[in-house]
Amino acid sequence: MIPYATAAEAEGALGRPMTWAEAAWFRYSFATPDYCLHFHTVILLSVVDTLVPLPLALLELRTSAKQTSPPYKLQPRVRRTPADFIRCYKNTVRVVAPAAGALQLVSYPAVKVHTTSVLRWTSNNQLMSCRI
Repeated sequence: MIPYATAAEAEGALGRPMTWAEAAWFRYSFATPDYCLHFHTVILLSVVDTLVPLPLALLELRTSAKQTSPPYKLQPRVRRTPADFIRCYKNTVRVVAPAAGALQLVSYPAVKVHTTSVLRWTSNNQLMSCRI
């Protein structure tokens, strides 16, 4: 998916030297097949699915039963235990991971064709604008 054969070409296109993170990603993604790179979105989805609800779960676990109910609670009298949160997380991962993985497997050919077309279209537009 990377249109540059070397790091020097990529730096030339950027117009600046690559940062260490960009260079590390370039080295990794250059040797990794496009199919595997596309599948990274499942990992990203799992990380986001874990981190986004974490502050709310920790906030709910910190409030004691004697405190007044926080305004964000729909059912103020319901208290959850850490085991409830872990069980909910496990159930969510069991459903979301296979579904997202299957979606990535099925959608890869369409994304590859679309990305290739967009890159060609962008390159052609850039060439045409240089000629005019």
